[in-house]
Amino acid sequence: MAQKRRRIMIMTAVCIVLSMSATALAAETIKVLISSAVLHVARAEALKAAFEEKYSEYQVDLIQSSGDHHTFLTVHLAAGLELDAWMGWHTRNHELVMKGVALDLRPYIRRDFTAEDIQDFLPGMWASTYVNCGEFAEEQYGLPFYMNVCGVAYRTDLPLAAGLADPNELDAKNQWTWETLRDYSRKLTQVVDGVTSRYGFRMDVSATYTAPWVFGMGGAFFDADGRWVLGSEKSLQGLAFAHEMIHQDRIVAPSNSSLQIWNGGAAIQQMSVSGIMDAPQRTDLPIDMVRRPVSPIGLRVEIFANDQWSINRRSTRPEAAWTFIKFAATEGAHVLAALGTPPARISALRRFFQSVENRSDKFLAVNRNALMGAVLNARRALFFDFPTHNVIEVENLINTEIVRRALHAGEIPLSTAIDDVGRRIQHLLLSSGERDR
Repeated sequence: MAQKRRRIMIMTAVCIVLSMSATALAAETIKVLISSAVLHVARAEALKAAFEEKYSEYQVDLIQSSGDHHTFLTVHLAAGLELDAWMGWHTRNHELVMKGVALDLRPYIRRDFTAEDIQDFLPGMWASTYVNCGEFAEEQYGLPFYMNVCGVAYRTDLPLAAGLADPNELDAKNQWTWETLRDYSRKLTQVVDGVTSRYGFRMDVSATYTAPWVFGMGGAFFDADGRWVLGSEKSLQGLAFAHEMIHQDRIVAPSNSSLQIWNGGAAIQQMSVSGIMDAPQRTDLPIDMVRRPVSPIGLRVEIFANDQWSINRRSTRPEAAWTFIKFAATEGAHVLAALGTPPARISALRRFFQSVENRSDKFLAVNRNALMGAVLNARRALFFDFPTHNVIEVENLINTEIVRRALHAGEIPLSTAIDDVGRRIQHLLLSSGERDR
């Protein structure tokens, strides 16, 4: 009898193993490309675990990019390597769409999303997933995942050591202004024997992070009709303020310098909110965030960008890929919120703000009011509505000629660079058969 029971138990165990093996073999594998950045991997792994728990018929194979994420993605797609979906930044995704590699998601959205679902996405996020001109105009090529707010990080120990109030304390009193930031940056810049060992401020060298200086004085890059207006008086006033901090005050870390907040080379730094929260991965220095300061005309301008999920037009598993990115953009938004990353879904924001107060030591718990102010008041960056499929070329022109060469390096006057870029953008429009709206 005992032997019979053992045989039954062995046979049962074998059946269970075989059943599990059969299930594993039957599971459809979805190949998804993600960035290798620490926070991106943490998000994706949490998302994968939640997705596979809900959908046992699927397995997610996370492929991490090496080097620049979008360069890796472009090469991966060009080489024809197997890939079903990817996560990418909005403007870079737009560029890939114009090359015809992203699947139009409108049929899936019409089938599976209700009007309430769509309204639950932050409006700017949803609008940024559409192509606005050219061969693929009106196609929707992505689902918003999270918002990357351009925040301000600062060393919490340095103001205290210098006898200065904490920036968040000043912000609570409506005293955190452009001039206050400038004054703090002067006082926190450290020069030893004629050499600057710590700068008061570090600016990210990109059009997106330069935009708040322009918008803060009521200026713009393009007007409502798509015309280039960066040379307007208001726009130039904002850029001039940043230019004076760099070249007159000499309190801004050079754009080609490795000195930044992580290694003690800067006291205050512009960076993404996700990057700020990632501080424990990079440094042991005490860091927090504060809202962007108020401009001389009383404007506080927060900017957001966003990452999106897209499906490869060549995928042989589009339905499976859609199941995954739909989960990522809906239920997955709540997984994302629990990690303390700003989701693109309004319904998940409350959980996100609550999670900030209960972080693990892997991520930085930042000032909750500063975070809420930055996320809830962020506006769309400058390239979403520009009526051209040359979005990346336009962005690169602004980054290279205006932000890097004129604003930061001081190689050419700002007004000269702005006029030149305006003419070149107009040439791009004309050469591609486009016109101003």
